Amino acid sequence: MVKKVSVIIPTFNSENIIRKLIRDLELQTYKNIEVIFVDDQSTDHTLEVLESILEIHTNFIVKSIHHAGQSVARNYGMNIATGDYIMFIDSDDRVHPKYIERLVSVINQEDADIVECRYIVGYKEDDYKKLKDSENFGKILKDNVFELLSSSLGSNVNSVPVWNKIYKKELIDDVRFLTGNNQSEDLWFNIKVFAKANKVVRISDELYFYFQHPNSALHKRVSHKDMEILETHKLIVSFVRDIYGDSKELELANIKFIRTYYSLLLRCLRNKTNIDFSENDFDILRKGVVLNFKLLVHSPMKLSRKLALLSLFFLLKVNMISISTIR
Repeated sequence: MVKKVSVIIPTFNSENIIRKLIRDLELQTYKNIEVIFVDDQSTDHTLEVLESILEIHTNFIVKSIHHAGQSVARNYGMNIATGDYIMFIDSDDRVHPKYIERLVSVINQEDADIVECRYIVGYKEDDYKKLKDSENFGKILKDNVFELLSSSLGSNVNSVPVWNKIYKKELIDDVRFLTGNNQSEDLWFNIKVFAKANKVVRISDELYFYFQHPNSALHKRVSHKDMEILETHKLIVSFVRDIYGDSKELELANIKFIRTYYSLLLRCLRNKTNIDFSENDFDILRKGVVLNFKLLVHSPMKLSRKLALLSLFFLLKVNMISISTIR
């Protein structure tokens, strides 16, 4: 029996790009799929575009939610999915024609709970580096959560996203994305799922094309809401402590948490004219970096980032940087 794959795609104001993804889905070599679009009250014609193809594609499902965010949209899709496997795609990304077939093949062949592929990044529309076809398996992860956290701290193969993976539906039936806090929701979801998984396989095929939008979190306005990422990472640390106790996993979770202070500070400095932070917010980040400097500087990090950290630490230590001085 050919197993069914449910592909969940949240959409919001995607009318200019969604047709290309629809075409990618039409070209998939694996055919037993249901595609669940969950539109988050788009204000453009995204919903009309999606509804116009329902008669052509009987395996497409279109639902709407009331401006509740990507996490709620994904959770909604998971609640109605009927497939044996679950996959996620972001509406502004692209996928290779063999994206689904290849991941299904590996998850069956390896009797895995999760399979992930490599992804490539584009910064301009349709400007992705060429796909490197490969039939080689990457590796079987031995310490699922440890390797997930390791990859998020400096590896070239980042396991954090949910959109380059296939999951056994039974594995994630009781796991959902955080709602009300859309910061690091992919990491939170995968930490919980990887902790349950018996076998995670990473393959070297580059099958997912991730579009780094200019308005992504790295470039958009820095606001008080971004501080929610600290709360998400506190939850992650607490979860890892409950599951693994005092362990290498907990050590990495703590490093990842502390790195969020530094990452937010760097975003403030890069977006000097586009900050909606209070002095209190900034002081929390400053103390987080200063108090944990030794742990930060010894954590996996590019040399350029470490050099920036050294300079920033000195300026923060002597209180030479504040919200008023960088605006």
